[in-house]
Amino acid sequence: MKYIGTNCDMRLVEISDAHKILELRLNSRLNKYLSPTKNDISLQEEWILQYKGREAKGLEYYFLVLEKDGSSIGTIRLYNIDYTNKRFTIGSWIIMENSDPRISVESILAAENYAYHHLDLENNYFDVRKSNKSVIHFHKKRGADLIAEDDLNYYFVLTRPAFDKYIGNIHEFISLGHFIL
Repeated sequence: MKYIGTNCDMRLVEISDAHKILELRLNSRLNKYLSPTKNDISLQEEWILQYKGREAKGLEYYFLVLEKDGSSIGTIRLYNIDYTNKRFTIGSWIIMENSDPRISVESILAAENYAYHHLDLENNYFDVRKSNKSVIHFHKKRGADLIAEDDLNYYFVLTRPAFDKYIGNIHEFISLGHFIL
């Protein structure tokens, strides 16, 4: 499966992407809001191998985000997919510094669009570190509801209707591409 977009493309992660993913996750300017990752390529490859099993069952989708020239510049992941309760979590959202800001926005919207409209899910439950002010603002602006907090994180839910409303409001600025299954 791959996504052909306006500002970026995405494809499912493969074991051969371990070096790039590790590079992104170990970048101190990009990883300050992520769970820690060990600098061990074999652990990263093993994690991807285990992920591929979850992907095969439709339980998780981990995308490599690509510039239009094909160079990899980030990741985004759908996980905690629960078809019974129609919910999921989005995370592992990393985009290289100095990338076109439309790529960040399009990558998360494309992944969510896949979850809402291809997987027929209804709610995206996710957390954001309290210190990540710009991402908190982004999610609130698009209609995410704050549902809880702890010392480290805010916890949000973004419903499908809120997502669809946001997409309708920004279609002049960002247009989504399509997935090829």
